[in-house]
Amino acid sequence: MSDLMILMPKWRVAVEAKYTEVKDENYKPLVEEWLKDNPENRQKVLAGWKHYIGDRMTNDEKIINVTPYQLLHRIASACADPECSPCVIYHLFWDADTRAKMETFVKSLKDWVEKIELRNIRFIVATTEVLFKVSTVKLPVVELSELFLRMDEKLYGDMTNTQIVFKSDQLFIV
Repeated sequence: MSDLMILMPKWRVAVEAKYTEVKDENYKPLVEEWLKDNPENRQKVLAGWKHYIGDRMTNDEKIINVTPYQLLHRIASACADPECSPCVIYHLFWDADTRAKMETFVKSLKDWVEKIELRNIRFIVATTEVLFKVSTVKLPVVELSELFLRMDEKLYGDMTNTQIVFKSDQLFIV
């Protein structure tokens, strides 16, 4: 379960896109908090994730327990096929109001990636500024799904400035 999963013959890429979540500097819940709700089932889920990840990251329970469960889930999704090289991409969207929080979020992602000691996984963080235009033209009422199509048309916003801000290249080449 990722926002986008790209399956190729030699790669498995899990993409997580964040906009509103960037505002939460703590990126919760952590694994230890997540396990409290329905612990028996979630322990099984966590065991499955650990199985997929294998030796591609630390097996230190203390570190895993204070890792955001969503981050661990993305990594497990990318690692689910042992025949493919895993890649995790966090694509963060930000605007003038969320820039500082996005920068804090990027730093947190870097810190978590270092703590969990990723091995043989490509991990990328990309950021895109969302610039909203003010228009005097009355815009038509649209369904939410159409809003994103219109954003591409630059009717509502411009998202053309994307930067790779963090990349972990600890990757084996297949």
